[in-house]
Amino acid sequence: MVGVKVLGVAFVIQQAIENGIAPRLLGGFTGLNPVWILVALLVGIQVAGILGLLLAVPMAGVIKGIVSMCHSQLFDNNYSAIDRRSP
Repeated sequence: MVGVKVLGVAFVIQQAIENGIAPRLLGGFTGLNPVWILVALLVGIQVAGILGLLLAVPMAGVIKGIVSMCHSQLFDNNYSAIDRRSP
């Protein structure tokens, strides 16, 4: 009976670390929201299995960087082009 209790406590601690602490740490390193990290991990494992699980967070960080760069290029250039054309 004690073994079952220890197993239950170990399971709860592992789940807290995997679903609570790890995404926050990875979010701090990549700048991603922990929810997006969990989504990336779920999509990665569905698409490519273990390899997808390993590459999901770095790929999500790359995608975030590309989208952020394109967004800033698109909107920053539009405003500066409008300012230059006005008399």
